[in-house]
Amino acid sequence: MALDTILGSLTTIEQGKKVASPKYRPENLTDTATGLDKLEKFDLTTTAGIRDYASFTGDNPSEHSTRMLDNRRDARLNGGQEDLSLYVDKHFYSVTKEVKEPDQINIGYKSCPTEKIEGGNRKYNEVIEVVETSKKTRETIANTPETFIAETIKNESKVMGSYIVRFADHFLRIEDEEAQERASLALFHYGAGEFITTTRNYFKEHADALSTAKESLEEKIKLRIDMAKKNNKGKILSAIKTADILSGLTQEMKDLHEKHAAAANLTPLTQDVATYAIRTIAERAAA
Repeated sequence: MALDTILGSLTTIEQGKKVASPKYRPENLTDTATGLDKLEKFDLTTTAGIRDYASFTGDNPSEHSTRMLDNRRDARLNGGQEDLSLYVDKHFYSVTKEVKEPDQINIGYKSCPTEKIEGGNRKYNEVIEVVETSKKTRETIANTPETFIAETIKNESKVMGSYIVRFADHFLRIEDEEAQERASLALFHYGAGEFITTTRNYFKEHADALSTAKESLEEKIKLRIDMAKKNNKGKILSAIKTADILSGLTQEMKDLHEKHAAAANLTPLTQDVATYAIRTIAERAAA
């Protein structure tokens, strides 16, 4: 299948705007991933590589320079990745269902919010609490095992405490494994796929709110700069004057990013789900 046909299946045009195709097909994920990987590997400095590239893309190498072929390839790579992201975002629930349950649990554990969601579902928040407790326990075991042991043996007899210290490595390994197991069981019983979807929606709410707030603030910044330029009698604004004009707004931008820090987790979560889903779909097709 020609690459442009593969990429074209991801999106459609609605009211003059490119949007994700409304129909979900698992093959769209694997075909795109395979196609983009193949596209990236063509050697456009050799006759054979150019010929294979032309066959795959439909580009006529006789009409383009090497530099332009590189540009056209980069456009397909970057545009294809963006369109794939649109497609995964549109069909996130269906894509998540493609992921095997153990992998869903791993993704849910990795992407779990660091604190309970205000106004969130009670059971969902309970899972967050279990997972975050697990992470903190494992982090203490990994970074300061002596602190973990010291806290543990406070509630033990002197004899048992001495044995825990003597066989600390084995004790810590079990504690680490059981902390991980408690989190995995919490995700399993809640439904790891549902947990991932809810988490993604939470991250997306923050990402959308941040985007809207940034647009408003960037417009405010532009207006202030434009006004300052008009009042500067045709001279270029100095660095110090620009910094003075933007001082309060710069802090406001930092505050926005802090308030919506969860937004930064949206892309990594989406990429993890897509990666695992593509792998599972490919394995299923090859079976």
